[in-house]
Amino acid sequence: MSIRRRLRATRNVGVGALAVVGLIVGISAPVAAAETDSGATNLALAGSASQSSTWSGLSSATADKAIDGNTDGKLENGSVTHTDVSVNPWWQVDLGATHSISAIQVFNRSDCCQDRLGGATVFVSQKPFDTALDPAARAKQPGVTAYSLPAGAWSSQNVPVDASGRYVMVQQSGWSLFSLAEVKVLGGAAADGQGDPAPAVAGVTFTQIIAGVASTLAIGSDRATYAWGANF
Repeated sequence: MSIRRRLRATRNVGVGALAVVGLIVGISAPVAAAETDSGATNLALAGSASQSSTWSGLSSATADKAIDGNTDGKLENGSVTHTDVSVNPWWQVDLGATHSISAIQVFNRSDCCQDRLGGATVFVSQKPFDTALDPAARAKQPGVTAYSLPAGAWSSQNVPVDASGRYVMVQQSGWSLFSLAEVKVLGGAAADGQGDPAPAVAGVTFTQIIAGVASTLAIGSDRATYAWGANF
């Protein structure tokens, strides 16, 4: 339930109850997961992405470009990731909660170097990955499911998955680098109790009126400070 709905619900109580007026500042709505053409939900759109490094030649080729909803694989168009050369480079997305995952779609760069992603491994886990591990060691970790991508050059791959997870990683072996145009994680709703707890809403001021006397409750921008009779 949103803050605004809570405020309306509080106003509509009976005579003698407190009336609440809220001033809401700086609250941004979360990004919702989107429906794909097949009707499945792309959970990755609401996630947060990171990668082992970003190519020094194009600092804008960051990890989030693979979860922006754009499968355009041309690097110059600004929607492709690009790691720098390193040992066992990786890209990952945190879905924010554990979901039932049915498939992972991996879209490769289209204008060059598609073989760089060939032979990489896709991992699914309910717990955060140890990014120091190589693919062989990661595949042996408890609770981790591994899926191999084909060797050679290809445009996209649909990886059938039958697992629950919050974290999805794409990792290459050895001294290398790679790019991703998009990664779609298709699946269902989060399991009960698996998401992060909702943070306290920052920058909200409530005024209650009881028997004609007004007092104010303010929630500070640090999401942890609460006080009566003050504004933040």
